[in-house]
Amino acid sequence: MKKPNSDAEHIELLKEYYPYDEETKTFEIPFVYEKASDILDLNVIHPESKPRFKKEVLEEIKDSLQDLPAGTKGNIRLIVKDYEDYHPDTLMESLNKAISLNQFMGRVEHKRSGMTAAFLTFVGVLIAVILLIGKRFGVFGDEEANDFNFEFITWTLDNVACVFLWEAVYVIFLYGNEYRSLNTGLFLRIKDVAFYSKDGTEILTHEDFRGKVAKMAVARKWETIGRNLLLVGSVAMIVYGLLSGYSTVVGLIEINKEASAPTSLIIAGIITIALIAICFMLLGIGGILIFLEKRGLKVFSIIFMSLLGLLLISSIISSFVGDYPARATTYIISAVGYLIFVAGYIITSIFNKKKIMK
Repeated sequence: MKKPNSDAEHIELLKEYYPYDEETKTFEIPFVYEKASDILDLNVIHPESKPRFKKEVLEEIKDSLQDLPAGTKGNIRLIVKDYEDYHPDTLMESLNKAISLNQFMGRVEHKRSGMTAAFLTFVGVLIAVILLIGKRFGVFGDEEANDFNFEFITWTLDNVACVFLWEAVYVIFLYGNEYRSLNTGLFLRIKDVAFYSKDGTEILTHEDFRGKVAKMAVARKWETIGRNLLLVGSVAMIVYGLLSGYSTVVGLIEINKEASAPTSLIIAGIITIALIAICFMLLGIGGILIFLEKRGLKVFSIIFMSLLGLLLISSIISSFVGDYPARATTYIISAVGYLIFVAGYIITSIFNKKKIMK
């Protein structure tokens, strides 16, 4: 059996099963059901007036659409031999509500997985900071003496921190969101949905999904990108806050050892680092709350975002002027996370829920 090696061959194979319009590059895909109740979940309060479309039917449609060649669309022909007491318009409304419900559940699942990843990252970084502090000040034992307690404790903390961070990466990047996958599969390939008479010759009701779905798909895509950037940036802010706090603690302990530099200058530097650490932490917390759609913190986040931006710019400039390039590099790395946060905040604000649903 010859394997198709191009979209043209793929189209030719599918044309044996589905009618195909060369001009619009659209397949007519039929789905035949004996009764209207076969596509409905009747375990609802008012199944007669407000039926619920089965998720399994949406998944079946999505799977068929995903099998289409790139660049083609699908017109869904729902042929019901017995509509029972259901009007086709009622079934179309039920289909739209099912898609909307899946969109909502996709957002809920996205928030849940995002917060899980944020928590895992926070715990992993916190353990890593504890490990750094403990190793630096000999809390876990003597490293030079090959102390067993030191080796065991540091090895354990190191591996636990790595496990938490890896799980965070898995949750945010590799863990599947079945609702988002379903919606994406429907949005990208669906063109028109119609309910037909029992013999499949007469259209009883139909809806053109092209404009609405395309607009919604683009908006959802960018909103998801923005929310992911906001979450990553928020976690980065908290991580940088923890690391800055660590630097502050080390600086306070080492302050008396810096005989070459004025104490007032060292104290001023530590205060600056501590202030930046606080701004990092507060901005990260605010970003996570916005990720959870707590919109009341918008003004709060804008204030700290502006303040932190000014602090980072002034710190980078002063580091170069004061001939501290290593410190400037640290601030620049922090600025990268800050810019990710800002980009996520702006994109999320533009493609918010209200604008998408219009």
